[in-house]
Amino acid sequence: MRVVVIGSGIAGASGAYHLARRGAEVVVVDDARPGLATAAGAGIVSPWASVNEELFVLAGPAAGYYPELVAALGEDTAEPTSYAVVGALVAGRDEAALRETQRRVTARAALHPAAGEASLLDPAQAGALFPPLHAGLAAVHVSGGARVDGRQVRASLLDAARRRGAELRTGTAALTVDGVRVDGAPVGADAVVVAAGAWSAELVAALGAQLPVAPQRGQITHLEVAEDTTRWPVVSPMDSGHYLLAFPGGGWWSGRRGRPGPVSTVASPQPGSWRCWNRRSRSRRGSARRPCWRPGSASAPPPRTVSPCSARSPAIPVWSWPPGSAPPA
Repeated sequence: MRVVVIGSGIAGASGAYHLARRGAEVVVVDDARPGLATAAGAGIVSPWASVNEELFVLAGPAAGYYPELVAALGEDTAEPTSYAVVGALVAGRDEAALRETQRRVTARAALHPAAGEASLLDPAQAGALFPPLHAGLAAVHVSGGARVDGRQVRASLLDAARRRGAELRTGTAALTVDGVRVDGAPVGADAVVVAAGAWSAELVAALGAQLPVAPQRGQITHLEVAEDTTRWPVVSPMDSGHYLLAFPGGGWWSGRRGRPGPVSTVASPQPGSWRCWNRRSRSRRGSARRPCWRPGSASAPPPRTVSPCSARSPAIPVWSWPPGSAPPA
C-alpha cells in the first residue's frame, strides 16, 4: 500500500512513522512554509486534570502512549525525543476547586496509570517545585505530567520513518479528483493523509470539501534564569488559559493557549491577560530584569521586549520571539 502524507509537522510525522513501521510505502510531502505550529507549541503532555471530558477521551490515551512511542523510536533512530516526566502543577487559589481537581485526577489514574499520583500542595510547596510561581498560588501536583520539545519529537519521528523506508519530499502538494500532485507532477497513492495543520482546509477545498479548521493565535515569551530548570514541572494555572514550563539549561516559557481570531503578529501582551510568575527573570532578548507584571498596567514591559515569530495551528498556535529579533511595526 502506498500512502502520501501531506504535512510533516508532528501529526504528519507521527502518521508517516506508524505507517512505515507497519510496512506501508510512505511518501511525506511538505513545502516548508514558515509558521509551523510544531516548532512553537509548548509541548505539555499532561491532560490528566482537564475538565473537557470529550477532549480527554482522545488526550488521555495519547499521553499514556508516549512511553511506548519513545521506546519504539529508540529502536529506530538515535534522534532524541526530549520526552521527560517532570510532573505538573495545576495552580490556583480556590481550595475547593483544587480538591476537585485532585479528585478528578485520582479517579482517572485508576484507568490511566501514566497520570501518576495527585497531591495537594500549599503555596510554599508549589513554589519549591517551580520557583518563579506566584507566591499566592497553591497547586495540585500530578506526578505523571510530562513535557516534550515538539521540534525534537518531529525530527525523531521523521528520521525513524526515513529509516523504515519513507521518502521525504519538499514541494507543494495539491489534491485533485485524480489524486495528488506535487509541484504539478502526479504522485501515485492508494491513500492520502492530510496533516497540513491550519492549511488543511485550503487543501481539501479543491475537492469541494469543507473542513472546520482555522488558525488561532496565542502568545508565548521565552525567559531564562540562572538556575537548574531540568526538573521543574509544567504549570497550568486554573481557568486562565496560561501555562508555564521549563527546559534544561535555564530556559522557561510563559504563554497563553490559542484563541479564535485573526492570525496576526502580536507585539504586545493582550489587555486583561495575566502572568503568574513572581520572581524576577531574564528576558532572552536582553539583559534587563523583568518583574512580575499585569499587561496593561504601568509596570508592563514595552512591546520591544518581545519579538515575533509566527506560527499557525488548527488548535494551539503560538507566537514566539527568538533572541535578537525585533517586533514589526
